[in-house]
Amino acid sequence: MSKEILCSILTRGRYLTTLPLVIQAVVMQTRLPDKLVIFDDNVEPKDVREIQEYQYLFLMMQEKGLEWEWAFAEKKGQHFNHQKANLMGYTWVWRVDDDSIPEPDVLEKLYAQTAPDVGAVGGSILTPPFHHGIKATGKIEDVKFEPNLQWDYITETKEVDHLHCSFLYRAGVHDYNLALSRIAHREETLFTYGIKQKGYKILITPAITWHQKNRKGGIRDGELEMFQHDEAIFDSVVKTKDRTVVVLDNGLGDHIVFKHVLPYIKNPLIFSCYDDVIPGRSIQDAKDMFGDIEGWNIYRKMDEWNWKGSLEDAFKKLYNVNVYTNDTKRFVAKNNVSSNDIIIAPFAKGMRNGELHPKNYPYWPSLITLLQKEGYNLIQVGINGETQLVPDFRKNLTLDELAELTLKAKTWISVDSFFQHFAWDIGITGISLFGQSDPNIFGHPENVNLLKDRKYLRDKQFWMWEQCTFNPDAFVKPEVVVEAIKNYAK
Repeated sequence: MSKEILCSILTRGRYLTTLPLVIQAVVMQTRLPDKLVIFDDNVEPKDVREIQEYQYLFLMMQEKGLEWEWAFAEKKGQHFNHQKANLMGYTWVWRVDDDSIPEPDVLEKLYAQTAPDVGAVGGSILTPPFHHGIKATGKIEDVKFEPNLQWDYITETKEVDHLHCSFLYRAGVHDYNLALSRIAHREETLFTYGIKQKGYKILITPAITWHQKNRKGGIRDGELEMFQHDEAIFDSVVKTKDRTVVVLDNGLGDHIVFKHVLPYIKNPLIFSCYDDVIPGRSIQDAKDMFGDIEGWNIYRKMDEWNWKGSLEDAFKKLYNVNVYTNDTKRFVAKNNVSSNDIIIAPFAKGMRNGELHPKNYPYWPSLITLLQKEGYNLIQVGINGETQLVPDFRKNLTLDELAELTLKAKTWISVDSFFQHFAWDIGITGISLFGQSDPNIFGHPENVNLLKDRKYLRDKQFWMWEQCTFNPDAFVKPEVVVEAIKNYAK
């Protein structure tokens, strides 16, 4: 079954008015979608299979081979349902309002304008009284001061900043803002402009949809505070339209990896957790301005993308950085260092449930004994609360102090945690111990990444580690680590 185009209709209060007309119009398209999904957001849903008009419509879809689904929504607002369609795995989503009736060739015309650099295409959305000769820029900053170009008969294909009502868009590129209120004021404007900010063209093209604006149904029971809340989010987006918004609501190691992407981002406006690594405004500021910051959640995005590449490349994809970076010259050759010191970073960040972290190496006592027999002096680095494994435990070092120590050591051994990213960042290679996390994603090829067997990798690499069980069998034995150290020191 093809998954090229999904048609998505959200309905509320229009079972027996415009919704049947819209469904019929979709069924009669000259270019059918591959699937139709109807999100039923009614307060009291009905089983429409008992209604004769729908019985005929369902038979028509069956006759034409159009797959369809009737999904009961969560009544949180239309943006939640649109986001579900956005993530259903199709290349394109044609969103059609339940009171907007497309002419038979609309989807065919919209789809004809798609290309690798196109993110969304919309046609005329004609509402009585009909307009002729609208003068407008179609720019995001002019939304409050001009009519929408889609309210007129569109005569040529051209670029705009945003779209209205019903349109075809490239799925999975940008998220709907789920922090908007239940009425989701300006949700489609924010959404399509977000696609544009990801580097895609937003087009309008000659194709006509008749918008009946039925007074019954829809979301019309909002309060003033809801509009004000949503408008504040919109205003924040407009104010930052010439900036690339960067939200780093993630770990210290992630910040360090992102440092190598940041130079290629144009005019960034940064919100970060670790100001000493990447200076920026607070994460709370980002939430206050934009409401929903999940669209910048790199782990959620990698999960959506079924990501197999590196964390650095995932950041590049998220922030539309299309350059190849090679900074291997910064790496320091350590095999000539006379020091016999080996730094060990034994523990990943503690988990909130108090359980043993699945990334923690289970054989440290044995490994430490073997290394000491080989004549190495071990220095442990970490933070308060971690178990001391060797006499020399350096706690709570600043980043500068940690860098100085690492530069003087022979090498280092670390679990998949902050330290392996930190050492890589300052150009010092070493030994990384992996078990259930994937070194192809979270490791660095310049290091020696020791993984026993890929069969032990967890399926959900980007989910919280609290959802994973510790497995000591997933790690290499201490003798393998010692052999790697010997080879490294040659």
